[in-house]
Parts: sequence; structure tokens; C-alpha cells
Amino acid sequence: MADLVIIWVVGTALFGLIIGSFLNVLIYRLNTEGSPSPFFGRSFCPHCQHVLNWFDLVPIFSFISLNGRCRYCRSPIGLRYPTVELVTALSFAAVALYTGIQAPLLLAENLILTAVLILIFFSDWIFGLIPDEAVIMLGLLGLAAHIGNGEELALAFSSGLVFASLFALLIVLTRGRGMGWGDVKLVLVMSLVLGWPNILLALWLGFVAGGIVSLTLVLLQRKKFNETIALGPFLVLGTAVAYFYGPTIISAFFRLYPH
Repeated sequence: MADLVIIWVVGTALFGLIIGSFLNVLIYRLNTEGSPSPFFGRSFCPHCQHVLNWFDLVPIFSFISLNGRCRYCRSPIGLRYPTVELVTALSFAAVALYTGIQAPLLLAENLILTAVLILIFFSDWIFGLIPDEAVIMLGLLGLAAHIGNGEELALAFSSGLVFASLFALLIVLTRGRGMGWGDVKLVLVMSLVLGWPNILLALWLGFVAGGIVSLTLVLLQRKKFNETIALGPFLVLGTAVAYFYGPTIISAFFRLYPH
């Protein structure tokens, strides 16, 4: 049984490398004006526009064999490409281990969610944008999770509206400093995915993580106090933790601090 689990996890990780390569295409094309449809057309070098062959696109290994440079124009290939692939592979392996071998349908759902969260994370971190397509996909996953439970859906949606409205108010009051309207839409669909009270945990974790990273960058003199960083990646991290471990964390909190 242990050998089967290892094969299951390793196989899912290899599948994650392939999905990570596709996510790189989505991250670039959904956030670059004038790019072709993310689902059609051959991959190409963004510097020389040369169409890439299959052997230029093998996840991670092509980057290593090419020494991080385009085969045709020798322009540097961004480190973000193997990073996305590796992060996706490791995330998929962790999700497979968490979900278990007995629940393939649940694994598929969790992997789709993970891929969408990775897409949002790197889109916002690299380009400062959260693609509407990713937000819509996340919202559909949230709606699917509440099929047959109208009361739960209503609570999740109303919670999302409240927090999204608070985010919108902050944008108006701060004139868009620190967050954007993409964050507002993200918070709304986060609530659909997580429900109440997991959405509260996700937001708290996101703001804490964002604050720690911001302070660290300031102390390292990589950022100034008046500069901001994207909030979306930290909301994504909070969403991932709350989705997989929210009930456990919340139960532990109430055991430690009973009312």
C-alpha cells in the first residue's frame, strides 16, 4: 500500500509539472495586452517571437539544459517559469498526499482549486493583476461546493459581500493604495469557496502574512514604508490554509480559548 501511495503522489507531482507549464502560458497571456488566446496558438519566445519546439518546453529540464536562455535569441528566460512549474508540482504532490488515494474525484476538485490559486498568486505577484478568468473559475468552484445547500451558499455569499464591501470602502478611502478592485472580486469568491467562518480565518492569515513580508522587505531595504506589495498572493495563501486546515485550526482555537 505504501508503494502505491508513493506512485500516486509522484505521478500527481509529474502531472503538476505539466500543469505548471500550462499555467505559465496563462499567467503571461492573461496579463499581457495583445497576447493571443491562452488556449490556442503555439508557445513562443516573448523576446524574439520564435515559435518554440516541444523540446524547448519540457518543464524545468528545458530551462536547465538551455542554461536559462532562449535557444534562438539567447535572451534570459525568467526564473519565474521553472518556479511556477516546481511550485505546482510540489503543491499537487502535497494535495495528493492530503486527499488520499481513495478519493479521486475529490483529488480532481482539489487540484483544480490549487491550480487556480497558483495562477492568481503569480499573476498578482508578477504583473500586479488578478485575471477575471481566474476569479470566475474560483467562483464556479465555490458555487459547485454548495450545490444542494442553499442556506450554506447564502451565508457564504452574504459573508463575501460584507468583506468585499469593506475592501471596496478601503480602496475609496485610500484612493487605491495597497489594494485594487481585483482584490475585492477575489474576496467575494474566496467566501464562496471557503464559507463561514473559514473566510474570516483566510483574511486574517492573508493580512498577517502580508504584514510580515512587507515589514521584512522594509527591514532588508528592499521596499520603502510608502511602497506597497500585492495583497492577492497573501489572500491566496490564506485561502489555501483555510480550505485544507480551516476547521482544524478553528477547533483548536476554541479549545484553547473556550467561551
